Amino acid sequence: MWLPVLFRFLVDSLATLGHRLAASGVTSRML
Repeated sequence: MWLPVLFRFLVDSLATLGHRLAASGVTSRML
C-alpha cells in the first residue's frame, strides 16, 4: 500500500512547484 503515499508525495511536490512558479511570476510582474 505504498501507491497512495507516492501519489500524495507527487501531488505535494507539484503543488509546491506551482506555488513557487506563481509566486515568482507575481514578483516579476510587480517589479
